[in-house]
Amino acid sequence: MASVSLEGLEKSYGATPVVKGLSLHIASGEFLALLGPSGCGKTTTLRVIAGLEQAHAGRVSIGGQPVEGDGQYVPPERRQLGMVFQSYAVWPHLTVEENVAYPLRLKKVSRADIAPQVAAALAQVRLTGLGARRPDQLSGGQLQRVALARALVGQPKVLLLDEPLSNLDAALRDELRAELGHLRSQLGLTFIYVTHDQSEALGLADRIAVLNEGLLEQLATPHDIYHSPASPFVARFVGGATLLKGRVDEGQLHADGLTLPLPGDCRRVGSTRSEHVTAAIRSEDVVLGEGSTQLTVLARLFQGSTTEYRLRWGEHFLRAHGPWRDDAHPGRPIAIRVRRLTLF
Repeated sequence: MASVSLEGLEKSYGATPVVKGLSLHIASGEFLALLGPSGCGKTTTLRVIAGLEQAHAGRVSIGGQPVEGDGQYVPPERRQLGMVFQSYAVWPHLTVEENVAYPLRLKKVSRADIAPQVAAALAQVRLTGLGARRPDQLSGGQLQRVALARALVGQPKVLLLDEPLSNLDAALRDELRAELGHLRSQLGLTFIYVTHDQSEALGLADRIAVLNEGLLEQLATPHDIYHSPASPFVARFVGGATLLKGRVDEGQLHADGLTLPLPGDCRRVGSTRSEHVTAAIRSEDVVLGEGSTQLTVLARLFQGSTTEYRLRWGEHFLRAHGPWRDDAHPGRPIAIRVRRLTLF
């Protein structure tokens, strides 16, 4: 395993800047998730680390050794990296064993050494006994395991994963997410994982780098990203907080003609002494049937272990999650209390 450092990374496509001065240090053995919406620069950043794209400015170092920047460029095959793509990138005319062996053949590894290394890689991803199959005989989850085995067979120091679960159905995503967590604990590699799915980032990563329009919004542990967001964007993107713009006066939030008493657990970020604020409220912090604020129920969505309620707040809606309530009929008012919120 090895550390990865980015210093002032910049990358544009034509006149459009995609990564804007990004600096990050990923420690050896760390699992870092690059999280953000489409177009935020996370996949471009990963491809620059891999050497598949060249930055216009900045430096990249792997294991303390510079691989890009200041006129230096080390090609991908010499960076000791493994990469798993969103689209599997498995060759359909090759068997599973031949797909996994391909990187070793490029390195001119002897045939006698290839077979045991391929067998070990297939065992790591639970594909023992499937080496003779072709890709059209495999499920989507098995195809992604083939891609993962191919990335691991060369014993890389850093494993790069670009939205590896996004092409799978929900059940397979859950299964492979758990397997990645287990595999990470076994291998001890440095992982850099690109995703737009917050549940993947929160569940797998040691730290999360939240990107927005090519800029780093926040770098922190999953717990701090969720409970202590640094900006309204992070609060909304991670956890789906409702954002309400208004003003604070005498311990109350006034927004869209409605008033909400500020709870005792009220976190303030930045200079919020001004009257004008943005309040971020998470759905699990909205308590129905209590409090002095009355909102109209727009929808009640049963989800098994919980029920989602959508409540009208002026021109917006506020989400709440909790147990099923017979009195929360759509179209009817209900009292709400907010037990915690963040003011920006």
